[in-house]
Amino acid sequence: MSKLYTYAVRRDINGLLTQFDVEVKYDPSGDANFKYTNCVINTWKFSVNQSDVVTCDFDIVGEAREPGNLLIPTESEVYQTRVVTWNDARVNLSGPRLSRDIGGEYIRTFECNINNDVERFFSLNTVLAAQAVAPRKRDITGVITFIGRIPSIADAAYRNEDHCTESATIVFGYAPRTSGDGCDAPIFSKTLPNVVYEIETLSLTNDIFESTVNWHSLPAAGTGITDPLDV
Repeated sequence: MSKLYTYAVRRDINGLLTQFDVEVKYDPSGDANFKYTNCVINTWKFSVNQSDVVTCDFDIVGEAREPGNLLIPTESEVYQTRVVTWNDARVNLSGPRLSRDIGGEYIRTFECNINNDVERFFSLNTVLAAQAVAPRKRDITGVITFIGRIPSIADAAYRNEDHCTESATIVFGYAPRTSGDGCDAPIFSKTLPNVVYEIETLSLTNDIFESTVNWHSLPAAGTGITDPLDV
């Protein structure tokens, strides 16, 4: 998850994302084995729902395809590991206009989306393939579902027009507990700066009372400086 996140946010001094190749073997015969070259991550999504697993979805855009040479993995190369579940997830909301930090005990679902708005640029390069694949202005959004209503979140959204800047943050990720069997459980934790909340949506049913809040992270980052997301 950490490596995919880095691929999704890290840009060089020219504003380009890190490129990588993806090789896919669709069947064991080798007739459908391809390498997709100079790929970048277009969209990246982290999501977790109570009583469910933590998921990471990503969309890849590449320049071209060529025959691959991916071998069938041996039994020793294919292994299982513990699934990261909702009890491993960590979410914390903080900011000067919140009455207190809002932790996971108030949150039912959390979602973070990074959209790099990647586009293929074609030219008269004599081949049916893009000359370049490049990102444009990225968009960082998400949605949170709370148990009940969080008045300070609602007030921060309603009074956003009264302020020139926003310094609220969202810290999210996961921290699996080790069981003492010698495993080295990785920790994934990222901080999103300058978070602006939309006005809440309330739902009242025979089930638990919930409120849903969409949010936007607006990092002040450009090329040639430290990107606040790539830390």
